[in-house]
Amino acid sequence: FDAALQVADLTSEISLVYQPIVEADDLAPIGIECLARWTSPRIGEISPELLIASAERVGRSRDVTLALFDRALATLAELPAPMRVSFNLSAHNLCDPGTIEAILERLQSNGCEAGRLLFEITETSLIDDVDGAGIGLDRLRRTGACMALDDFGTGYSSLSSLHRLPLDMVKIDRSFASRLDDASGRRLLTA
Repeated sequence: FDAALQVADLTSEISLVYQPIVEADDLAPIGIECLARWTSPRIGEISPELLIASAERVGRSRDVTLALFDRALATLAELPAPMRVSFNLSAHNLCDPGTIEAILERLQSNGCEAGRLLFEITETSLIDDVDGAGIGLDRLRRTGACMALDDFGTGYSSLSSLHRLPLDMVKIDRSFASRLDDASGRRLLTA
Protein backbone atom coordinates (compact mmCIF):
# COMPACT_ATOMS: atom_id res chain seq x y z
CA PHE A 1 0.00 0.00 0.00
CA ASP A 2 2.71 2.43 1.00
CA ALA A 3 4.66 2.14 -2.25
CA ALA A 4 1.48 2.58 -4.31
CA LEU A 5 0.44 5.64 -2.32
CA GLN A 6 3.85 7.27 -2.64
CA VAL A 7 3.42 7.44 -6.42
CA ALA A 8 -0.37 7.77 -6.49
CA ASP A 9 -2.01 10.47 -8.58
CA LEU A 10 -4.38 11.69 -5.89
CA THR A 11 -6.43 13.68 -8.38
CA SER A 12 -7.52 10.55 -10.23
CA GLU A 13 -7.17 7.79 -7.62
CA ILE A 14 -8.98 9.10 -4.55
CA SER A 15 -12.61 10.08 -4.40
CA LEU A 16 -15.54 10.57 -2.07
CA VAL A 17 -18.71 8.61 -1.66
CA TYR A 18 -21.61 10.12 0.22
CA GLN A 19 -23.77 8.83 3.02
CA PRO A 20 -27.01 10.73 3.58
CA ILE A 21 -27.74 12.33 6.93
CA VAL A 22 -31.44 12.56 7.75
CA GLU A 23 -33.65 13.89 10.53
CA ALA A 24 -34.65 11.08 12.88
CA ASP A 25 -38.28 12.25 13.11
CA ASP A 26 -39.26 12.48 9.45
CA LEU A 27 -36.20 11.23 7.53
CA ALA A 28 -35.85 14.59 5.78
CA PRO A 29 -32.33 14.97 4.34
CA ILE A 30 -30.18 17.51 6.19
CA GLY A 31 -26.76 16.74 4.75
CA ILE A 32 -24.23 14.18 3.66
CA GLU A 33 -21.14 12.62 5.16
CA CYS A 34 -18.11 12.40 2.90
CA LEU A 35 -16.33 9.06 2.97
CA ALA A 36 -12.88 8.60 1.45
CA ARG A 37 -12.17 6.00 -1.22
CA TRP A 38 -8.92 5.04 -2.95
CA THR A 39 -8.76 2.95 -6.09
CA SER A 40 -5.17 2.28 -7.05
CA PRO A 41 -4.52 1.19 -10.64
CA ARG A 42 -1.76 -1.02 -9.22
CA ILE A 43 -3.58 -2.80 -6.37
CA GLY A 44 -7.30 -2.02 -6.70
CA GLU A 45 -9.69 -0.71 -4.07
CA ILE A 46 -8.18 0.12 -0.69
CA SER A 47 -10.20 0.60 2.49
CA PRO A 48 -10.36 4.09 4.00
CA GLU A 49 -8.62 2.87 7.15
CA LEU A 50 -5.68 1.55 5.15
CA LEU A 51 -5.57 4.74 3.05
CA ILE A 52 -5.30 6.96 6.14
CA ALA A 53 -2.78 4.72 7.91
CA SER A 54 -0.63 4.47 4.78
CA ALA A 55 -0.82 8.23 4.16
CA GLU A 56 0.42 8.89 7.68
CA ARG A 57 3.27 6.39 7.32
CA VAL A 58 4.55 7.77 4.00
CA GLY A 59 4.08 11.46 4.84
CA ARG A 60 1.15 12.11 2.49
CA SER A 61 -1.55 12.62 5.11
CA ARG A 62 -1.85 16.33 4.40
CA ASP A 63 -1.95 15.75 0.63
CA VAL A 64 -4.69 13.13 0.92
CA THR A 65 -6.76 15.17 3.37
CA LEU A 66 -6.57 18.35 1.31
CA ALA A 67 -7.41 16.54 -1.94
CA LEU A 68 -10.47 15.05 -0.28
CA PHE A 69 -11.39 18.35 1.39
CA ASP A 70 -11.28 20.14 -1.99
CA ARG A 71 -13.82 17.61 -3.27
CA ALA A 72 -15.95 18.09 -0.15
CA LEU A 73 -16.00 21.86 -0.68
CA ALA A 74 -17.03 21.38 -4.31
CA THR A 75 -19.84 19.12 -3.12
CA LEU A 76 -20.94 21.66 -0.53
CA ALA A 77 -21.19 24.32 -3.24
CA GLU A 78 -23.59 22.06 -5.17
CA LEU A 79 -25.88 21.31 -2.22
CA PRO A 80 -28.85 23.54 -1.53
CA ALA A 81 -28.70 25.49 1.74
CA PRO A 82 -29.06 24.66 4.56
CA MET A 83 -27.82 21.11 3.82
CA ARG A 84 -24.43 20.46 5.34
CA VAL A 85 -21.36 18.40 4.58
CA SER A 86 -19.68 16.27 7.20
CA PHE A 87 -15.94 15.68 6.73
CA ASN A 88 -13.72 13.34 8.76
CA LEU A 89 -10.34 14.40 10.10
CA SER A 90 -7.74 12.17 11.70
CA ALA A 91 -5.88 13.06 14.88
CA HIS A 92 -2.79 13.46 12.71
CA ASN A 93 -4.62 16.14 10.70
CA LEU A 94 -5.83 17.96 13.80
CA CYS A 95 -2.41 18.04 15.41
CA ASP A 96 -0.67 19.25 12.23
CA PRO A 97 -0.79 23.07 12.17
CA GLY A 98 0.08 23.05 8.44
CA THR A 99 -2.96 20.94 7.59
CA ILE A 100 -5.25 23.10 9.71
CA GLU A 101 -3.83 26.25 8.12
CA ALA A 102 -4.36 24.86 4.61
CA ILE A 103 -7.97 23.95 5.47
CA LEU A 104 -8.56 27.45 6.83
CA GLU A 105 -7.08 29.00 3.68
CA ARG A 106 -9.36 26.87 1.51
CA LEU A 107 -12.39 27.88 3.55
CA GLN A 108 -11.53 31.55 3.16
CA SER A 109 -10.69 31.45 -0.55
CA ASN A 110 -13.67 29.24 -1.40
CA GLY A 111 -16.15 31.61 0.19
CA CYS A 112 -18.27 28.74 1.46
CA GLU A 113 -20.56 29.09 4.42
CA ALA A 114 -18.47 27.39 7.11
CA GLY A 115 -21.57 26.90 9.26
CA ARG A 116 -22.65 24.22 6.79
CA LEU A 117 -19.53 22.15 7.55
CA LEU A 118 -19.26 19.55 10.28
CA PHE A 119 -15.79 18.20 11.03
CA GLU A 120 -15.81 14.76 12.62
CA ILE A 121 -13.10 13.07 14.61
CA THR A 122 -13.18 9.63 16.19
CA GLU A 123 -12.85 9.12 19.90
CA THR A 124 -9.96 6.71 19.46
CA SER A 125 -7.99 9.33 17.51
CA LEU A 126 -7.84 11.59 20.57
CA ILE A 127 -6.03 9.22 22.89
CA ASP A 128 -2.49 10.37 22.09
CA ASP A 129 -2.89 14.15 22.07
CA VAL A 130 -6.19 15.55 23.36
CA ASP A 131 -4.66 19.01 23.84
CA GLY A 132 -3.19 19.19 20.33
CA ALA A 133 -6.46 18.00 18.82
CA GLY A 134 -8.32 20.60 20.88
CA ILE A 135 -6.19 23.41 19.42
CA GLY A 136 -6.90 22.26 15.87
CA LEU A 137 -10.61 21.85 16.58
CA ASP A 138 -10.80 25.30 18.15
CA ARG A 139 -9.19 26.95 15.12
CA LEU A 140 -11.66 25.26 12.79
CA ARG A 141 -14.62 26.01 15.05
CA ARG A 142 -13.83 29.73 15.04
CA THR A 143 -14.77 29.76 11.33
CA GLY A 144 -18.35 28.85 12.25
CA ALA A 145 -17.93 25.17 11.36
CA CYS A 146 -19.27 22.59 13.80
CA MET A 147 -17.27 19.85 15.49
CA ALA A 148 -18.40 16.33 16.27
CA LEU A 149 -16.88 13.44 18.16
CA ASP A 150 -17.78 10.32 16.17
CA ASP A 151 -18.13 6.75 17.43
CA PHE A 152 -18.22 7.80 21.08
CA GLY A 153 -18.09 4.75 23.29
CA THR A 154 -15.68 2.70 21.17
CA GLY A 155 -12.43 4.14 22.54
CA TYR A 156 -11.03 5.04 25.90
CA SER A 157 -11.94 8.71 26.25
CA SER A 158 -13.56 9.68 29.48
CA LEU A 159 -16.43 12.09 29.84
CA SER A 160 -13.98 14.54 31.40
CA SER A 161 -12.06 14.73 28.10
CA LEU A 162 -15.24 16.02 26.44
CA HIS A 163 -14.97 19.17 28.54
CA ARG A 164 -11.52 19.86 27.12
CA LEU A 165 -12.66 19.84 23.49
CA PRO A 166 -14.68 22.46 21.58
CA LEU A 167 -17.40 20.02 20.46
CA ASP A 168 -20.89 20.75 19.19
CA MET A 169 -22.03 17.16 18.91
CA VAL A 170 -21.23 13.71 20.22
CA LYS A 171 -22.22 10.86 17.91
CA ILE A 172 -22.57 7.65 19.86
CA ASP A 173 -21.43 4.39 18.36
CA ARG A 174 -24.06 2.26 16.65
CA SER A 175 -23.49 -0.51 19.19
CA PHE A 176 -25.52 1.58 21.66
CA ALA A 177 -28.56 1.48 19.35
CA SER A 178 -28.73 -2.28 19.73
CA ARG A 179 -29.45 -1.72 23.43
CA LEU A 180 -32.59 0.39 22.91
CA ASP A 181 -34.80 -2.59 23.70
CA ASP A 182 -33.66 -2.91 27.30
CA ALA A 183 -34.28 -0.38 30.07
CA SER A 184 -30.62 0.03 31.04
CA GLY A 185 -29.68 0.73 27.40
CA ARG A 186 -32.39 3.41 27.11
CA ARG A 187 -31.25 5.04 30.37
CA LEU A 188 -27.69 5.17 29.12
CA LEU A 189 -28.71 6.78 25.81
CA THR A 190 -30.98 9.27 27.57
CA ALA A 191 -28.12 10.31 29.83
